[in-house]
Amino acid sequence: MKLTIIRLENFSDQDRIDLQKIWP
Repeated sequence: MKLTIIRLENFSDQDRIDLQKIWP
């Protein structure tokens, strides 16, 4: 979980879209 939070800073828009599929 922490890794994901840290990666959020470097996420692109496409990555965030993938995240929304995991995190409603």
